[in-house]
Amino acid sequence: MISSFAVVASSKAIRNGAGCRVFATSDSFESGTALSKKDDPVVELDVVSKIYSLLSFSLFGLLAVDVGLNFMAFLLAWVSKHDTTFFTTNVTGFWTEKLCILGFVILLLMDFKAVALRQIARAKTVLKNIKYAKETTVKSIESTRNVEKFLTNVYAKLIMEILGGTVAFIGCFKTVSPSFVPRSALTSSPASVGPAIALFFGHAMFMLLNKNVVSQSADIVTPFPSKLRKTIATFDAALAILAATCAIFPKGWPGLASSLSFLLFSVFFTYENEIKKRAKKTKKKEGGSDPGRSARGLGPT
Repeated sequence: MISSFAVVASSKAIRNGAGCRVFATSDSFESGTALSKKDDPVVELDVVSKIYSLLSFSLFGLLAVDVGLNFMAFLLAWVSKHDTTFFTTNVTGFWTEKLCILGFVILLLMDFKAVALRQIARAKTVLKNIKYAKETTVKSIESTRNVEKFLTNVYAKLIMEILGGTVAFIGCFKTVSPSFVPRSALTSSPASVGPAIALFFGHAMFMLLNKNVVSQSADIVTPFPSKLRKTIATFDAALAILAATCAIFPKGWPGLASSLSFLLFSVFFTYENEIKKRAKKTKKKEGGSDPGRSARGLGPT
């Protein structure tokens, strides 16, 4: 979600002539080919990618194990004619946690990971170009500071997302096997607290603090409009509130409604661009299939 708004904002700034373009000479490109492994961001991106993937698949694995074990218990209770409401209803808050964490796994693996890798790669590319261009102009210095601030905010967001994923993992592990998790302030938190931490202290705070954005071509730094940042932060905070609601009111229908809403919004914001593209294609097909459009002068020219 952040990336789609960021690209739009940066493209508008480019058309308006805003931003500080980073110029690189032919000598800088020649020296850039001899980069050392220390300056190569590929290693860093690979580590970040593995951390996100490990957290996501670990959470999904715990979800699968927990649902599988409870389903087996449900079958045993159903065969022996015992109470099965623990599985068929949300009386214990079982489904509240599962639906919320499933939405968080989708965000973590399909959205947060891709956005973090893209932001780090673009920022590193701009810093590399500035370094090997060997410019000391006011624009280059200002651009370097803006990119460094942007990269610092990205790292802070990344830490909050990983922390949220860790809290969610501990909460899910505690649900699966309570005896293996020691009691403490961290482990006593429900798993739904993890998504709330990642979205509020990670994404919402990132949008409020980050005032610049790196363009898609990774060679320009432009201001991020304040109204757009506040709008995105509001949506992120709303998702965090839904996750916190799942943790505070897990049992019954209120918790189930909150977790289901969180899951649906997570899917929407993750696949927002794909949904919009398919909607446009559907509208074009419907417009082209109308036999009366050409007669009314509305058909394709």
